[in-house]
Amino acid sequence: MIIPPVSEELVEILHKENERFYLAEYYIQANLQANQKGDLDQARNWAEKSLAICKEIEDVDGMCFRLQLLGFFHLLAGDYHQAEILTRQGLETCHAGKNRWFEANGYVSLSRIALAQGNYEETTRLMEQALSRFQELDYRVGIADGRWVLQRLAWSQGDHAEAIRLGMDTIKIFSEFDFVEIFADLTLGRAALSEGDLSRAEPLLKKALSMLDLDVVAYDKELFLLPWVALLSKQGKCRQAAHLLGALDNLYRHTAPGLAPRERSEHEEALAVTRSVLGETAFSAAWQKGQKLSLDQAIEYVNGGME
Repeated sequence: MIIPPVSEELVEILHKENERFYLAEYYIQANLQANQKGDLDQARNWAEKSLAICKEIEDVDGMCFRLQLLGFFHLLAGDYHQAEILTRQGLETCHAGKNRWFEANGYVSLSRIALAQGNYEETTRLMEQALSRFQELDYRVGIADGRWVLQRLAWSQGDHAEAIRLGMDTIKIFSEFDFVEIFADLTLGRAALSEGDLSRAEPLLKKALSMLDLDVVAYDKELFLLPWVALLSKQGKCRQAAHLLGALDNLYRHTAPGLAPRERSEHEEALAVTRSVLGETAFSAAWQKGQKLSLDQAIEYVNGGME
C-alpha cells in the first residue's frame, strides 16, 4: 500500500475548515506513512494526535481503534503494562459502543501482549475470546489471522506437531486468503528448523519469503527473515548470517519486544554463534556490510542465494 506524503497545507485547510473528523483520519494516514518508514516514535505521535481529536468529537469507533493502535506501539517499545492498559481502555470503549469487530481485535491485541511475555495460558484464553467474536461475525480474515497467532503460540511452547496441524488446517479452511499459505509455510519451516531438519526447513522458509508481499503483510515481517539467521548459522554460513543480522538490526530492535520469548532467544542464540565463529573483526565487517541493505534488499539477498 502506497501512503501519500504528509501535506502541511492539507492539515492547515482541515484546521481552518474545522473538519475534525477528517483531520483525525488524516493523522492516521500520517501514522501509516511514518510506520512504513520505520519511524515508530513519529507514528505513535500521529496516533496520539488522532486519538485526542476522536475524544473531542466523541468518535467511539475512532477511539477504539486508536487506543488499540497505541497499545501496539507500547508493545513494540517493551512497555507491556502500558500496552495492556491502553488496549483494555480500547476494549472497554468497544463494549460501550457495542462494536463486536473492534472488540474481537482488542482481544487479539491482548493475546499478542500475553504471548510476548510468555504467558501462554492467557494467550490461549484471550484468543478464544477473539475467535468466538469473529465467528459470530463470520469474519473469516479475522479467524485466519487468529489461527496464525495460535501457530506462533504452539511453536513457542515447543509443540511443533500442533503448530503444523494448525497451519495445514488453516490452508484447507481458508484457502481464499494468500497470506494463510505464507504463514503456514513459515510455521512448517520454523518447526523443521527447530527439529534440526535443515534440508526440509530451507525450501519451506524460502517459499514463504518468496511469496511475502510487504504491502499486504503489515505485521510480523521480521519473522520471515529471523529464522534465516538461525538456519545460516547452523549451516555454517556465518558470513551470510552476519550480513543478514546487520540488515535486520534496526527492524529487530524495533520489534523484538513484540516477539515471543522463544522467538527472541532463538535469534539471540544465532547471533552469539555467528559472532563466536567469525570472530569480532570479521563479524563486524560482515555486519556493517549488511546494514547497508534495506528490508527489500535483505529479502532479495536471501531469495537470490546470498551471493
